Amino acid sequence: MRADEIYYGLKLQLMTYLLALEKNTEDSIGTAAVVYTYVQNPQIKLAEVVNHRQAELEKEGAQVLKNGGYFVDGDVLQPMDTTRGYQSNSPYVPIVVKKDGTPDSRSSKHLKTMEQFSLMKEYTKQIISTSGTQMMAGHFPVSPYQKDKLRPCQYCEYQALCRFESGQKQYRYIRTMTEEEALEKWKKFVQEERPYEMD
Repeated sequence: MRADEIYYGLKLQLMTYLLALEKNTEDSIGTAAVVYTYVQNPQIKLAEVVNHRQAELEKEGAQVLKNGGYFVDGDVLQPMDTTRGYQSNSPYVPIVVKKDGTPDSRSSKHLKTMEQFSLMKEYTKQIISTSGTQMMAGHFPVSPYQKDKLRPCQYCEYQALCRFESGQKQYRYIRTMTEEEALEKWKKFVQEERPYEMD
């Protein structure tokens, strides 16, 4: 999950679940993380037979076994996963913290402050509300996107229904943004209370 995917409304699932949980929980809860985790047991394919230690090393490096998403930057990281040392990489909390207590550069993109989580939630609420209102009013345009080289139409099972033909119509081109760029756009969007437009 990336910040720009939330900004473009492409991946709102985790934030929507978080909002639903907070709304339907009587007790006051704080956000610690929003992550995709595997409920099945994925397998790692290897070209040769390995011993137990080699298998453990392969497992540690396998991205398919790691949780993906965002974690709150703070003291909640260590209690979330007590199976590993604080400075170790873990499949449950894949954040590596250096000896000085700061996250390494690869981990920092998965960390958000509580203020940034609040901003994500508010942004998601606005998108859900406005999109629902527009759909109820009959505004639901066929407007597939292209992000870099990705075109979801290639995998869509409903092409015959929407009748979008790439040769005759244009894709909505969206660009990849850094985490910082997307955060600034969320902030501006929420502060200005601009209506979210389905285009």
